[in-house]
Amino acid sequence: MNPRILCLLVGILAAATVSAQQGFYRPGQYPSLRNLNGLPGQAFGINRQGHPDFRGAFSFSTPTAYALSDWHWVLSGTFVSNDLSLGFAESSSGATTSANGTAVLQIGTRLKGIGNFSYGFALLSSELDNIGSAHFTPEQSGPVTFGIGVMDVSGSGGTSGFGNPGDNRSSRSPYVVGTYEYQPGTFITLGYGNTRFRGVFGSVSTLITPRLRALLEYDSFHWNQMLAYDIGRVGPAHITATLGTQAGRYGTWALSFGF
Repeated sequence: MNPRILCLLVGILAAATVSAQQGFYRPGQYPSLRNLNGLPGQAFGINRQGHPDFRGAFSFSTPTAYALSDWHWVLSGTFVSNDLSLGFAESSSGATTSANGTAVLQIGTRLKGIGNFSYGFALLSSELDNIGSAHFTPEQSGPVTFGIGVMDVSGSGGTSGFGNPGDNRSSRSPYVVGTYEYQPGTFITLGYGNTRFRGVFGSVSTLITPRLRALLEYDSFHWNQMLAYDIGRVGPAHITATLGTQAGRYGTWALSFGF
């Protein structure tokens, strides 16, 4: 086995072992924003040019540095269970007995001579709770690409889950992030933000096979471990399926359709 793959898999197993942490459905844990939240690279690959590409950078609940461009768009849906099982139930609450489903639409454009800009709209519950997130990647060269953005531009996503005490505080979360392509198919991302991000976040993803990718992500609260599979093209859409755990204790799946 390739040493880089072995090291990543060992890291994933170690993170899962030490992640017997408290759940994130708690006040101040931003439960509604800890799944997909409208930022680039979440549950789909994206290359440096801003095009959906399974061989590109990949994340789950944190951003990569690459913004979508050229009017490419991605439609995604995810569900995180309240235990390690997988399910399809949905709740708009952030209570400890709840589960959370999210749907996201992202679209990006190229600003000639300036950079790429993408915007994501996330529907957080069946009660139509929603947020919008913006990301900008300036034109640049060099081995590391940098981007800036704001998750939840309006600040309405809340800190504790909709309807819970203390949830009226703003959840607007600016950040800066850099992505480095260590070698073809392997990406390292490191960023810093406030509010929901509360400091440093980052991820490492690598291709295990041409159609299977592994992800280890630190979302600034917990470690997330994911495997993504390239289903391929169906009509105009390129489909990616993601399966894994959040915080080592919540089963998670996602489907993304890139155009």
